[in-house]
Amino acid sequence: MQAAVKARLSVPHSPTPQAAPSISLVMIFLNFTTTISLAFPFYTSYVALPRMMVDMSADLDTIQWVLTAFAMAQTVMMPMVGWLTGLMGHRRLYLGSVVLFCVGSVLSGLAWSIASLIAFQVLSGIGVGLMQPMIMAIIYQMFPPSQRGLAMGLSMIGWSVGPAIGPLLGGYLMEVFNWRSAFYAAVPLGVAGFICSLLFLPHLPRPPRKV
Repeated sequence: MQAAVKARLSVPHSPTPQAAPSISLVMIFLNFTTTISLAFPFYTSYVALPRMMVDMSADLDTIQWVLTAFAMAQTVMMPMVGWLTGLMGHRRLYLGSVVLFCVGSVLSGLAWSIASLIAFQVLSGIGVGLMQPMIMAIIYQMFPPSQRGLAMGLSMIGWSVGPAIGPLLGGYLMEVFNWRSAFYAAVPLGVAGFICSLLFLPHLPRPPRKV
């Protein structure tokens, strides 16, 4: 009996995954800026819809698909994140989703018709739908339990800041430039998030794939 207890105590426990302090700060900043960039274009689109209707010669029913297509693509992709993560890994999938979001935002600003704008919004929605659940998964794996609450809280602040400043900044950009700038504004934050992820996001263990 005593030998069994000693054997159990002698078995080394697997350490809780912890990120270095500098990496932790970078990842918290990355999650904060990424969530702002994800939430920003969707809410600026609300302000830009009247200008889009005029420039694209679209009616109200058609222009609403700019928002609906984005939301539908985002919702459809979320349940696929677990399977895609097991197939590609967190790092590759996250970097690819950031690229999809940035490319979709740039192409949305360059759209030449309402159909192309809706299609490019679907592309952006796919990127956002992949990133949104992955941010929580990456935080859970990179931070120890004592730091997860802080990291997730700052990430949620980003989702609140985006809707708060999105309509204000979007209205200002349209007054100074045009509605296309509302899509371009999120690209610098997305590029910064991609560079930080490329440099600091480690290869995290993949979830087990079910046969």
